[in-house]
Amino acid sequence: MRYSIEKWCSIFNRKIRNELNRRCSKYGLHEANFAYLITISERPGISQDYLIQKLHREQSIVTKNINHLVAGGWLEKRVSSTDRRKNELFLTEKGAEILPVLRQIADEVSRESVTGLTEEEAETLGTLLKKAAETYNV
Repeated sequence: MRYSIEKWCSIFNRKIRNELNRRCSKYGLHEANFAYLITISERPGISQDYLIQKLHREQSIVTKNINHLVAGGWLEKRVSSTDRRKNELFLTEKGAEILPVLRQIADEVSRESVTGLTEEEAETLGTLLKKAAETYNV
């Protein structure tokens, strides 16, 4: 039986990303930047390698986004004290100040994206998507 999982995940993802982009654009950010800032806020001093693993993105994409956020004044790169070949990433004051806004946007978009579902269905959807993402090893 074919469920068209890839089709519906793609459509759902595109709608969520479009809404996140619409709401973040007035701050000069987009949905990918948003994920970086929140992840770095949760673990100040992390490396780009950690972001690659955590966000499941290619190195070139992570580097491009990090450089954009540094240039925009949202992030700061510091040379690691333990390994001079690596950089550690930290939010700037500007980056830290935008976090409550970004979290509110994320909460609103997440809530709005499942308005057609019951609370139980929304919880189940989240659980199943996470489980599928964590077990998909290609």
